[in-house]
Amino acid sequence: MPNEFTNKGGGGDRRFLPRLLRGAVRTGTFVLKTLYDGLKAMGSQWAHPPPPDPCCDAPPAELLDVPPDGHPERLPDLPMTDEELDLWARLYADP
Repeated sequence: MPNEFTNKGGGGDRRFLPRLLRGAVRTGTFVLKTLYDGLKAMGSQWAHPPPPDPCCDAPPAELLDVPPDGHPERLPDLPMTDEELDLWARLYADP
């Protein structure tokens, strides 16, 4: 006598094919969704950020070529402190 758990009786289980197809559809949907999400993530790395808003009338910040007046690098006659000498010695010492 055939039952739902065995494949005896010659006809096989008629509910097997719909379950197999349903599982194939679910698996295919999962794989395609995963691939689509991955492609979206990869594409977001190549998208350029939007341009800055042109409403601001402020001029761009000026870049300095030399340190401003009163900066320690502009005072060559001032001797280095002990801490600066120590840092300089450690910077150029052989490891």
